[in-house]
This record gives sequence, C-alpha cells and structure tokens, in this order.
Amino acid sequence: MKIRIIFVIITALLIYAQEYITWENDYPLPYGDGIFSIEQTSDGGYIAGGWYYYQLGVDWYNIHARIIKIDAYGNMEWERAFMLSDVLGNGIYSVIENSDGDFIAAGETEYSGRSRAVMVLKYDKDGNYVWSKFYGSLGSDTRGSVIKETADKGYIIAGREQINDSITVASLIKLDSNGDSLWTVTNEIGVNSEFRSVIIDNNEFIAVGSSQTADYQSNALLVKIDSSGNELRNKLYENMSLTDICKTDSFYMCSGGIIGKRLIAKLNQLGDTISVKYFDTDLIISMRSFRIADENNFICAGTVDTPDEYSTNYDWCIIKFDQKLDTLWRHVYGHPVHDSDDILGGCKQTADGGYIAGGDFYNYTHIMKLDENGTVGIIEQDFAGNVEDYSLEQNYPNPFNCETTIEYNLRENCEVDISIYNSNGQFVKNLVNRKQNRGNYGITFDGSMLNSGIYYYQLKINGIIKDSRRMLYLK
Repeated sequence: MKIRIIFVIITALLIYAQEYITWENDYPLPYGDGIFSIEQTSDGGYIAGGWYYYQLGVDWYNIHARIIKIDAYGNMEWERAFMLSDVLGNGIYSVIENSDGDFIAAGETEYSGRSRAVMVLKYDKDGNYVWSKFYGSLGSDTRGSVIKETADKGYIIAGREQINDSITVASLIKLDSNGDSLWTVTNEIGVNSEFRSVIIDNNEFIAVGSSQTADYQSNALLVKIDSSGNELRNKLYENMSLTDICKTDSFYMCSGGIIGKRLIAKLNQLGDTISVKYFDTDLIISMRSFRIADENNFICAGTVDTPDEYSTNYDWCIIKFDQKLDTLWRHVYGHPVHDSDDILGGCKQTADGGYIAGGDFYNYTHIMKLDENGTVGIIEQDFAGNVEDYSLEQNYPNPFNCETTIEYNLRENCEVDISIYNSNGQFVKNLVNRKQNRGNYGITFDGSMLNSGIYYYQLKINGIIKDSRRMLYLK
C-alpha cells in the first residue's frame, strides 16, 4: 500500500509539473525553401531537413539540400547546405539523430541530364560535415524517402529506384554505420512503385508504399524483410495506396487512400486486413504522416483543400484520433496573409506531450511547436506545494539500468539547468535548460547509450550551481 501511495503522489507531481513550450517561427532564405522532415533531438531541440532555391542567374535556380538545428524554443543553432559542383539539385526527405548524437539525412541528388541517386549525409552534433554517400542507379526518379537507424548502428533506407526509362521500383537499402551499402531489395510489381515508410520490428523491416500498373491502377504494397535482406512477406492490396505505418502492441496501423477517400487500415502481423476506416477528403486531402500518440491515440498530419472564390489552396492539417479512430481534435493551419499552397512536411509528438510540425508557408520554411491540443499558446502548470528552498533529490532507482527519475524543487520562478557529467567531469547531456515556475518537478533520464559507471547530475539556478548528486549506471 505504501509503495502504491508513493507512486500516486509522484505521478500527480509529474502531471502538475507538466509544462508546454509553444511557438511558431519562419526560417526563410531569399528565393524559397521548405522542409520535409523534423525530429526532436536528445537535447530537447529539433533537427529538420529539406531544400532551398539557390540563384545562379537572373532566371536560373538550383535546389540544394538544407539541414536546420534549432533549440527547444525555436532559435536556430546552426544550418547547413549541401551541394556538389556537378549537381543541379538535391533535397532532404528524412533526417534523424542517431544513437551517437550525430545527424543522418537521406534524400536525392540530381546530376546533369536529370539523372538522380539516393543521397545520405552525416553531420556531427555541432553541424560539422562527416561524410556523404550515394546509391542506386542514376535514373531520373531515384530517391530515399525515409531513413531509420538499425540495431547494429547501421541504417535502412526506404524509397525508389528507376531501373530504365519506364520502370521505377520500390527499394530498401541497408547500410552499415559508415554508410556503406550491405544489400538492396527491390519490389518490381507494376511500372511505378515506391516505399513511403519503413518501421523496424524485432530486427525485421516492414515497408509500405504503392505501385502503379501500366493502366494507372494504384495498388498498395507491404513487405517484410529480415536483417540479411531476405523477403519474409509480400502483400498487395488492390485499388489503394499506403503512405505510412506504425505498430501498436499487436497490430500494424497504416494510412493511405483510394480514389476520392483517405483511409486508415488495421492489419494483423501477417499483413491481413482486419478493418479499414474511410474519410472524406473534406477532412484531410493527403496523409503525410501517421503516428501513435499518447495512450495509443493517433496523430495524423497532411494537407487539406481550402478553396477561395478564385483558386484552390492547400493548408496544413493535423488530426488526433482515439483508438477507435474517432476524431478528438482537428486543426487547419495556413499562412495568415497569402493564399498559397502551404505544404506540411512532417509532424511528431514531443517529449512534453505536445507536437512539432514543419513544412512551408508561402514557399518558406515554417515550424510550429504545438501543445497537447495542437494549438500555439503557452500553457504552464506547476505544482504549487510548499517549497522552502531549492533542492535536488536522489535519483530513483539508483543504481539504475536504462531509465531513472530525477526530482527537484524550486522556491521561485527561475532559470533552471540540469546536466549530466561523467566521473571525469566531462559533460554528457543536458536535461533541462529553460525558465520554470516555482514548484516540484521530475524528469526521466535515459542512460541506455552510456557505459556502466558513476555519473553526476548537477542543478544550476540562474547560472549558479546549487547542488549535485552521484548516480550509478549498470548495464
């Protein structure tokens, strides 16, 4: 009973200590830009990847890859552009932070003669260039759409590869940690196919996408591949397409569409359809991403048609569904002045239960940090208990494996910094770096990437060290 009461109290403290940071910001370059991918990073900030126009002459522009690193409040920390001297254009479709804290981006690069290759870039945490690699045949329709880190610290890329003038095939490329190709699997159903999303489940890869027949019928694809590149399952779903996939405890959930409708399909682990729910395009016209949100709810992001009396325009659209796929909330976001096609590149849930969304508004990069209800408005809640002084509590459990909780108390509103250091006093990770209200707080630290040993966590208030404690991590 005592343990249960303590758990309830701690849970209540964490709920009351919840703080949502919300903001929206533009990151424009002179001639137009946008992003296709955005992820939260281990320091609480964000990494985004996309493209921008670069002017070469009066009416001549190239498209270059762009990566942006911003902090938790939307302030740009650094940005990088990538181009080759003989490249006409390239862009980033997916960017992630790997387990070493470096950044890996995948997309496409275009050479003269409109031939393209899958492109992968690596930058370290400070934005320093590490390497670039290129894969696939130099067809005019070859690209990497999604990249994920694998258990062996390599990578899997889902995308497409053009193999001749008329046929494009869906492809999966497995890389090692240095970006060297280990194997490639292609799916040659139809004349124009692509994998749009891939997940990793027990060291196996499940990819979904679409394939078009010679008479323009669209069919959905699902394949399962083992870690050596062997095909385990290959499913075809006629007269539909799939754009994204996520996994619950027992099922796969996929977003996609048919002519005139959008859909979310529930599949068993064999890929057989359990149920499909259809949505009118008035609700959402395209589904860019579909993810599990809190408590097995789902967040879907894409675009919606918002026509005026003169033209058809697209705006961002984000919808939260419950487990039965009933709508909890839906928001449409568009440029406040210009009627234009505003394209949403991606939306992910953040550690505080809110969401980060990025794309372009009026042809310029726009990023929004939303609260749990999908709105841009600061919501701050704190537990206003009796706090007599600043204090830093002992982490629990201690020793710990993977995760531990650190609690601290603030007697007034102040700037808070909590950081982790190793036994040599070297900085390891920052956990908190922001202004917080008076109250009691708790934060979870994931040490799964650390070596076993003694570490220290330190509390600074308004830049002054107040306390530090020791903890022991055991793998």
